[in-house]
Amino acid sequence: MIQDQITSARQHQLVAILHEKQAKERLLAVDKQRKLIFKQAILAAEKQKSQIVNTAHYEADLVRKKAETMIADERRQMAEQIRATIVSTAFAASQAVVPYQIDEKQHKMLVEKFIDNL
Repeated sequence: MIQDQITSARQHQLVAILHEKQAKERLLAVDKQRKLIFKQAILAAEKQKSQIVNTAHYEADLVRKKAETMIADERRQMAEQIRATIVSTAFAASQAVVPYQIDEKQHKMLVEKFIDNL
């Protein structure tokens, strides 16, 4: 009877060792799966980060180009306004100084020619 109990205990011990070995193998498999999932998550996050950064750079370039265009347009408008102011001021000043009369069209043409040659 004791011998049967010893034999039974050894069998249970062998079964327990087998179960322990299977559990360790499962843990290793789960750990490998966890590492793979983690690696895939990191790769996906890096890809998403790259896409976000690229989109931000693209949008920043669009804003910069739009600002440059607006600045160039304003610069042209200001130059035209300054030119028009110079022409009208020169016209008004020359009317006061020039003793003879020329028509406005000829006078503006002369002033614009003078300004173009500056």
